[in-house]
Amino acid sequence: MSTKQKQQNLPEPLNTIWSGLKSLPVAVGVIIVLAILSALGTIIPQEHLAQPPMGLTLEQMYIERFGAQKYAIIKQLGLTHIYFTPYFFILLVWLSVSAVVCTASRIKNTIQAFQQPRIKHSPRFYANSKQAIVLDNAVADPAAKLEHDLRERHYRVMTAADGEATNIYADRGYLQRWAIAAIHVSAIILLAGAVYGKIYGTEGYIRMADNSEQTLRLDFMHGKHRLVEPLVSRLPVQEYQLDQDSFRIDYDKRIELPSMFAGIEPELQDYYLYFVKDYVSNLTVSRGDQSISGEVKVNHPVRLGKLNIYQSGYQQRGYMLIEQDGQETEYPLPSGLWFVIGPNGPMTPEQAMSSGVMVTEAFFAEPLKAGMLYVGGKPQGEIGPLTILRTARMEDGAASQGRMLTPEVTEQITVDGRPATLRLSSKLENYSDFSYKLDPGIPVLYFGWILMIISIALAMYVPFSRVHMRVEPQRTFVLQSGRGIESAKRDYAHWRDLLSH
Repeated sequence: MSTKQKQQNLPEPLNTIWSGLKSLPVAVGVIIVLAILSALGTIIPQEHLAQPPMGLTLEQMYIERFGAQKYAIIKQLGLTHIYFTPYFFILLVWLSVSAVVCTASRIKNTIQAFQQPRIKHSPRFYANSKQAIVLDNAVADPAAKLEHDLRERHYRVMTAADGEATNIYADRGYLQRWAIAAIHVSAIILLAGAVYGKIYGTEGYIRMADNSEQTLRLDFMHGKHRLVEPLVSRLPVQEYQLDQDSFRIDYDKRIELPSMFAGIEPELQDYYLYFVKDYVSNLTVSRGDQSISGEVKVNHPVRLGKLNIYQSGYQQRGYMLIEQDGQETEYPLPSGLWFVIGPNGPMTPEQAMSSGVMVTEAFFAEPLKAGMLYVGGKPQGEIGPLTILRTARMEDGAASQGRMLTPEVTEQITVDGRPATLRLSSKLENYSDFSYKLDPGIPVLYFGWILMIISIALAMYVPFSRVHMRVEPQRTFVLQSGRGIESAKRDYAHWRDLLSH
């Protein structure tokens, strides 16, 4: 019984599922949906990987980024943990099973077509093809002559008698068909490598202060779907010692301001001319008697065994000094958001209003800039710390364009109804954000990619051609496929000459 007949004997729901698993349009649709979900997983920070800014909880980070209403929708749809939602899991399983079914079907058909190609064809088969031609036989034993010619041209030839007629099947370049099957196999290998790495690997983020040490604990149960937890429950926790010897931020200076800053006042332009060129950590990673030290940059990780550690970001905290009544107090500088200054330091305007603190002005500090300066690739000393401080009157919301704030420049403000002086402190706190990944599936993925590249090259550059012939006493039917129209015309002309004398 054929596979098609077996499929027709299945109950209707199973028959529909089986047809869907073998359907290329359905597979493409599933891939598109998974790609969209994966893109959302990149845009929306995932709970098991998110690293909220200092001072914010995970929920506060989401609300600040998307707003309360959008966050409620995102949370309801499970978009903060997309990879652990039932719909993502179902789609991934469907795609995996579909890939296996299609690959098995492709391999089976390729082997069958190689071992037992269809040789016998009736005249109607050739009559139904626009590419087939009929040649007159003017030589003795035309079948033997055609078979010899095909073998001389490096075709694989098979023959079968059909009454007075002789059927000939010939092909050349069957390696292309094996390569196409290998492409399907490589896709399965890539999928298997990705799944294996996700199950038995781990990834995450860690934040380290400058010149600090931390222990990185790799718990393979962390962030795993409950269905795969039994597979990794017995894997031991691995510990790595991280020692950040130093961290630096490298700045460069633009020659001229971008057009978007064209209207900036001259005294503020220096701030916008400086831009972050690189941020680099000198990191030592050790485990047992293994240790490695090196510079960690974006796209330049440090690796110990199968653990890769990448520089993924940084946080820089500055401080401000507020002098009032001859007493100077240091507070963290809130950058990138509006704040007011009360008797106990900076707070949000909402906090000030709810606590009854009398404030007359609010402030906004641009991100702090401080680090090494390079111009044309050459060190030019250091910049900062510096920022731009904008002021807004609480009574009408009118905001100033701002002024440059440094440890040497002061700003006259009002705190609790009394005059005070604000300036930037020279104190800095730098934090490196590292992403780490241990993926045992990487060798499998490399093998899959290599196999796919080789297979695609063979499928593209090894030509496959196939010839069907039915040699009767007076005439010969010929159908050639796979080499293009012009090549077929040349071959047809060659066989016409061969049979004519």
